[in-house]
Amino acid sequence: VLADADRKGIESHGMNRLKPIYLDRIKAGIQEPVTKIDVIKETGSTAVLDANNGMGMVVSHKAMEMAMEKAKKNGIAMVTVLNSTHYGAAGYWTDMAAKKGLVGMTGTNARPSIAPTFGVQNKLGTNPLTVSAPTGEDFPFMLDCATSIIQRGKIEYWNRIGQDTPSGMVVGRDGKP
Repeated sequence: VLADADRKGIESHGMNRLKPIYLDRIKAGIQEPVTKIDVIKETGSTAVLDANNGMGMVVSHKAMEMAMEKAKKNGIAMVTVLNSTHYGAAGYWTDMAAKKGLVGMTGTNARPSIAPTFGVQNKLGTNPLTVSAPTGEDFPFMLDCATSIIQRGKIEYWNRIGQDTPSGMVVGRDGKP
């Protein structure tokens, strides 16, 4: 998933996240290195999975596979995941569905890292939302976005490479860019 993000030019969610995000979270005990997935509830078109603080990308693959199988059988499906961690670039998962001729949607919550309009304290998450759909072309339609002005991973990336954040993307505690 990380390599796919790099291949698509999404540096904010690529291999550069391996050390400062995934490995550090495992060392800190925030994220389990082995993902134990429990099915909490399941119906013909729905499921609830518990990732037990395991790797978000591992459980997301299982969740999308389950959703696609259920959608093919029942016309529509939804699988939710509890107690997961970062799942990479959201478009990876909906792209899986579009490649199988299905419309895929995904969304997730994120820790508070965004100040609301005219605010200076982090109160909102970036809460990504993604939709992909097959087209008559060799590539799907895809909308992959954060619900904030910019994804947090982009700011973290600029910080890691020593690049200044463009004006207007972040406000300081004084309310100034």
